[in-house]
Amino acid sequence: MHSGCAILVIMKTTSRLLLLALVLLAVPAGASGPNKYIDQSASAFAALDFEGALGLLEKALARPGNNPGDLVRIYSLRGLCLLSLGRDSQARRAFRAALSIDPSFRLAPDLSPRFQEPFRKVLDQGVEQISLDIELPREVAVGQPLEGRARLLSDPERLARRLVLRFRRQDQRQYSSLRLQITAERPASIRFPTALLGGAAGQAVEWYAELQDGHGGRLLGKADAAHPLRVEIVEPQPVARA
Repeated sequence: MHSGCAILVIMKTTSRLLLLALVLLAVPAGASGPNKYIDQSASAFAALDFEGALGLLEKALARPGNNPGDLVRIYSLRGLCLLSLGRDSQARRAFRAALSIDPSFRLAPDLSPRFQEPFRKVLDQGVEQISLDIELPREVAVGQPLEGRARLLSDPERLARRLVLRFRRQDQRQYSSLRLQITAERPASIRFPTALLGGAAGQAVEWYAELQDGHGGRLLGKADAAHPLRVEIVEPQPVARA
């Protein structure tokens, strides 16, 4: 091989390896890593196979069990691929999706300005973080229904599809689940099973929640299994006699 051609091949290979390293370094806190399609898409991106990378990202997004870090990485890589294909408006939407999950996310600082500048414009415009409000009472009387409501306060890219509430009585080991449909336009009504409260005064209902996308990816959580929230179960108030 001619020495000039050999140098060019080495330079291209080095450039791609550097780009791959920068993409892989742009991993948000909380990324779990087991979703193989994310790393495969990063490799395809570094090899300049942008359409192939987008296809792998669709597979990554459809994989159940993504956590917020996984989802941020998927959407940010999608934005980089779309920018590389000249689809700037779609790229900005992908960046907004990533930032709505984690507003602290930033691209790796050494990525090219052709990626940094569109991302910075999205930052400058401001992106609301996905937020959720769950209304449940602090206590409930034995024999009374335990009811509440959940609503999305913000979901700018319409990513949320499902609210999963996991609950148990304090003396139970396993959590049960309620799965509720929820969108920005459609709050969710919550009603726990009546049997949960039978004869349990002095105990509590422990619960935590996950807001999920349409594939079961976790967008955000309220508490967790190790540190649940509580609704105290109390004796009913005596009825006053006339």
